[in-house]
Amino acid sequence: MTVSDFSLKMVLLFLPGIVSFVIIDNMSSHRQTKNTHWFIYPLLLGLLSYAILKFFWPGVQFWDFLITHDPQINYKEILHAIITGFLLGCVITYMINHSIFFKIFSFVRLTNRQGTPDTLSYMSTLYQAKYLIVTDWEKRIRIVGELVATSESTDNRDEIVLQNATLYALETGEKLYEVPVIYLAQSFEKITIEIANTQDEGDD
Repeated sequence: MTVSDFSLKMVLLFLPGIVSFVIIDNMSSHRQTKNTHWFIYPLLLGLLSYAILKFFWPGVQFWDFLITHDPQINYKEILHAIITGFLLGCVITYMINHSIFFKIFSFVRLTNRQGTPDTLSYMSTLYQAKYLIVTDWEKRIRIVGELVATSESTDNRDEIVLQNATLYALETGEKLYEVPVIYLAQSFEKITIEIANTQDEGDD
């Protein structure tokens, strides 16, 4: 096998894995991706994609193509493998975003990790937070609103987005005003975040 033949086979092996990993990396919540991940994970996902394809389509010849000197390429198989990699990436992304892997591993006592990139996300998921009460001790205001999004541990800023939000004076509890959407980029060290069952809890 020449170097060019080997390189071609590696490219074809990596293609489904790259497609799968791009979906997982961009559509799931996880810790920062390292450069080595871009080699290891696409390789493993590519192998898994071809293995799944082989299971459902026993006539796949790609494994023979890898270990022989036959330069013939079945482009139909490659296309099916890429589609399999795409679907595999979607399934894994769903499982990551819903912490299914960690739930399974926790059930069998293989891990006690929370499965989310930060504690705020874990708290919001665990208690199914719909409304948040954000107390800004520096600005002396309290904000009550429906949770839309929070920043992750890999982000450079502490961020929260609330909709249908109401702002109150901290000392008096006086209602200041309402806004459809509010974006907060305040350091989490200067605020307190509480979970509310309803938006009316902010009036207390």
